[in-house]
Amino acid sequence: MPLFGADALDNPDYMRLAGPAADGTYLTAPLLEGEPGSAGQRFMATFRDRFQREPAWMSAYVYDALGVVLAAVAKAGPHREGIRQALADMTGPETGFAGITGRIFFNPTGDCLRPAFVKMVRDGKFVPAPGQLD
Repeated sequence: MPLFGADALDNPDYMRLAGPAADGTYLTAPLLEGEPGSAGQRFMATFRDRFQREPAWMSAYVYDALGVVLAAVAKAGPHREGIRQALADMTGPETGFAGITGRIFFNPTGDCLRPAFVKMVRDGKFVPAPGQLD
């Protein structure tokens, strides 16, 4: 029976602590790094080069969160209500922010709507699991 987990397992420490027992683990993830030339792959490589350590998915989320805020400020200027409205206007993929973790947009109550991906551990590495959901 494979082990299933949430995005908290998408962390270099999981591999270090679990060792070979991690192989076969499936986990949800906000970012798939594996596509050659993808924004996620470029971000992760740049992070490794700059900070000399493996990034966790939270690094990509922080990068995108700042991008969303900067996009709203660029649209509205430094006005609180304008920034709030710029964020509220991100209601779907066509109006959302194009981040490295995918398009970021919100429902009417402010929840972020985004796809989840599934990774697995194979031979001591995180790789995209076969059969991603669209």
